Amino acid sequence: MVDHIKLFSDIIQIQTVNDHEAELADYLASYFDGTPAEVTKVTFAPGRDSLVVKLGELQNPDKVLVFSGHGDTVDFGDLSKWTYPPLSAHIEGDTIFGRGANDMKGGLAALFAAALELIAEDFDFGHNQLKLFMTVGEETGEYGAHQLVEAGFLDDVTALILGEPRANFEIGYTNKGVIDYKVTVTGKSAHSSRPDLGDNALEKALVIIQDIQTYFTKYDTVENPVLGKLTNVISVINSGTQVNQVPDLAYFMGNTRTIPETPNQQIFADLQALVDQYDNAELEIIYPAEPLPVQTVSEFTKLAQAKIQAISGQPGALIAGAGANEGSEFIQAKAKFPILIFGPSAFDNSHAVNESNSLKIYEQAVEIYKQIAVEYLA
Repeated sequence: MVDHIKLFSDIIQIQTVNDHEAELADYLASYFDGTPAEVTKVTFAPGRDSLVVKLGELQNPDKVLVFSGHGDTVDFGDLSKWTYPPLSAHIEGDTIFGRGANDMKGGLAALFAAALELIAEDFDFGHNQLKLFMTVGEETGEYGAHQLVEAGFLDDVTALILGEPRANFEIGYTNKGVIDYKVTVTGKSAHSSRPDLGDNALEKALVIIQDIQTYFTKYDTVENPVLGKLTNVISVINSGTQVNQVPDLAYFMGNTRTIPETPNQQIFADLQALVDQYDNAELEIIYPAEPLPVQTVSEFTKLAQAKIQAISGQPGALIAGAGANEGSEFIQAKAKFPILIFGPSAFDNSHAVNESNSLKIYEQAVEIYKQIAVEYLA
């Protein structure tokens, strides 16, 4: 049988800070050596491989369940503030510490451990298939998920579980979209004693910021019954190098969280038209992710809730998410299928110093995923 804790611990110790997922892909792939699994590595860039593993019926399956998780993590932050090194996978009682323990190497390990349990038990997939994804680049743009969609790996899917951390095994079934944008404004420098000889890029940027904020007020009355309203935050502004000089360059960045009623493409077009009104101003869309629409409560959803209740005692409550995840990429696939977002999480400390998780809850996740697969694919 698979040592679940070793699997979890080992993948925490593989450094995948915004890169280097190929080593993790190799490690996970090694578990399927000598099995009937079909293993494919999908290269995004040197050192950055996503992993696709297929179990069961490989040709024209009736049902295809996907277990998906990303392999990258965010940076460690200030190492001096960590009680244990972020790659140590230190275990203290029921708690395992390390970067990615919560987001989302716990979910990734649990998904793969569940699949390996099915292999060890000679589970009969019949004419059905279980597909495992380990994706690259989720934290910085969901590149791996997008690549798998474009390559057709989701064209035959009938249901998908994304193992992102959710407290109490709550199930995310909708979330807001994201637009990260940057506006760059150029002007002309001059001595601050003669501003008439210059063109103040910062002042122009502040006017554009005010116009953008005014533009977004038109959505104040537009609300999704589950996700709420669109939000927009100007989060970065930069200009000038010294106090006695008119700045000739300024830029600012904003973060918009969209809802299905305010499609990303509409926001793109409106922002572009607004910025185009100003000379020497340019708009750049840095990162877009479409909102995941509110999904119908499917039979697959009810199955997941039943297994969560039976194994963890939690109800598997349906929740909305303000943050983006790879569900926003997976909905672009040709096939249409339920996407359930839930994974092991004991502490709300994703991306934090001393990130950690509960081994008990992790083991519950392994069993929940396994039992869902057994019933759905039987």
